[in-house]
Amino acid sequence: MSRSSIMHQAMTAIQTAIQALNLDGLNDANVVLQKVAVQRDGLTLPAVVIAPGPSSPQGRGTNVRDDWQRNVTVAIFAADNQDQSGTGLDQYLLWQEQIEHAFISQPLTLASTTYGHALECSIAPHNNLEFLHWRNNLLVTAFFVQVKTRETRT
Repeated sequence: MSRSSIMHQAMTAIQTAIQALNLDGLNDANVVLQKVAVQRDGLTLPAVVIAPGPSSPQGRGTNVRDDWQRNVTVAIFAADNQDQSGTGLDQYLLWQEQIEHAFISQPLTLASTTYGHALECSIAPHNNLEFLHWRNNLLVTAFFVQVKTRETRT
């Protein structure tokens, strides 16, 4: 069996956890993994897109393992047509809150712990270009699920 990256394992675990939340109005098929958090043809809206973000070493660990912070982008996309009336706003904000609460100070179960394991998760804001999406008739909100990992030096 080939090795799977810690980032991909974290993204898959986050996808599974979000699907398990059974968010009102969101189908499991619309919680997707992508290389970049963008709206593309074939993505049915509303959707939650999970994509890799930046990673950084944390300077702690053990003699044979290092601590890392793996940032996973979680973005909510909805067709909005520049609607300022507030239609759907409460639902998307509720989804964001429910997703954030599911990960704050929680561990994350990775498929394989051969090369590392997740210690805990936290939430951080994401510096996305919301206005550009808005001009393209999309409501987008995004944040990072920060996954703290301890990984084997290879």
